[in-house]
Amino acid sequence: AVHGRRLSPYAYNRGGGADRIAAEEAAQLARNELAAALRPWRKKFPDMRVDAQVILESPAPALLHGTANAELLIVGRRPRGHLLPPRIGHVVQAAVHHAPCPVAVVPFG
Repeated sequence: AVHGRRLSPYAYNRGGGADRIAAEEAAQLARNELAAALRPWRKKFPDMRVDAQVILESPAPALLHGTANAELLIVGRRPRGHLLPPRIGHVVQAAVHHAPCPVAVVPFG
C-alpha cells in the first residue's frame, strides 16, 4: 500500500530544501492515515502481508515509484453516480499509462 503526500509550502525553507521537522510531521500524519485506511482490511484478512509505504511526493509519482517491483498494481476509483459518465482521476490515469506492471482499476465507495 503506497500513500503519496506532497509537502505543504510551509515545509520548505528559503534555500529550497524541505524542513526536516515539517517533513517528518507530514510523513507521520500520512502514516497514521494509511494505517487507519488499512485497519479494516488487516482485520478482515489477518494473514495477508501488507507493505505500507509513505512517499513524500505527489501521489501519482509516489505510486509509480512505490510499485517499481510490483507484479500487479491495484488502484481504486470513486464512482461518480449512475447518471454521470465514468471517469478516472489523474493518479489512476498515470498508473494506467506509466506503471511498470499490469494495473487493475477497482471502483470503491
